[in-house]
Amino acid sequence: MKALFKWIGGLAVLLVVVGGGLVIAANLLFDRKRDRVVALEVKGVTVVSDEAALARGKYLFASRGCGDCHAATGAGRVFIDDPASGFVVRSPNITSGGVVAKYSDVDWVRAIRHGVRPDGRALFVMPSEDYNRFTDVDVAALIAYLRSMPPVAGEGASFQVPLPVKALYAAGVIKDAAEKIDHSLPPATPVAEG
Repeated sequence: MKALFKWIGGLAVLLVVVGGGLVIAANLLFDRKRDRVVALEVKGVTVVSDEAALARGKYLFASRGCGDCHAATGAGRVFIDDPASGFVVRSPNITSGGVVAKYSDVDWVRAIRHGVRPDGRALFVMPSEDYNRFTDVDVAALIAYLRSMPPVAGEGASFQVPLPVKALYAAGVIKDAAEKIDHSLPPATPVAEG
């Protein structure tokens, strides 16, 4: 009987050590992948802030889901909030009062089209695969509209993800914005009206 308890105790210790090792490995691999630098050659666009461009940018912001994540005001919002599971995701304030205040035209293009921050790290949650094929004119109109939004109080992006999501991301099952895009594709060409 003592031998059985000793064997069970040893197995329990082994499971705790292996489980702890897997938790540490998942966290380290998640951080490593999240912090990698995505090397891109990004071309800027010519941003024009005339009435037509602002109207087009506003239309794209409203129709392509930008406001769903960043709120209609651009202030950002929490769009996943399940603290019990450890899953909390907040989009950043994308008005001139937020983290994008110093974005250049190229920084905007990098984020919108490629899902990459100005520092070269991938954005974890950004549907850039939906915007990657925007024409230069549409990207420029969206940038013009975003810059025209009044600055509002808001926070930067934040996310907390549970361990299973970290492990799936580290293993490549869940992909970040930059992984979902063929960055070599040129922008779409405009379609003639009519």
